[in-house]
Amino acid sequence: MEVLSSTPDWVAEARRTAEAADPGPWHAGRADDDHCAIAFYVARGAFKRGRWPSPEQVVAVTFLQYPCLAVSDLEESNTAFIAASRDLVPRLCAEVERLREQRARAAHTIRRVSSSLESAPNAIARELLDAVRSLINELDSD
Repeated sequence: MEVLSSTPDWVAEARRTAEAADPGPWHAGRADDDHCAIAFYVARGAFKRGRWPSPEQVVAVTFLQYPCLAVSDLEESNTAFIAASRDLVPRLCAEVERLREQRARAAHTIRRVSSSLESAPNAIARELLDAVRSLINELDSD
């Protein structure tokens, strides 16, 4: 299983990972069988709550009572988080990309202002220039 790295291009990695997964929307579900075995799962498409979806719909089983593969008090919350991530990850990637573009445009505009201030002779202009340079450094850092 591939884990996302912490490289600057992690957004592209997250987007590729999301695009490679089953299409959404995903839904969290819980079902019991006649023997009181409980399972929490993530599935796509429509299914009745409390009933097993078809095997083709199941994306992941997050908790299976028997055989006991995992123990957690948060199985329902974990299942809901995994199901929600199908839509959230692409939306978060789009927002990060939008903010990066916005930051790059702001840095470009501030650089243009900075070059105008460099030729200004007075102390106020030099003070503004220092503030602008500080802003540019902040906008350029990741």
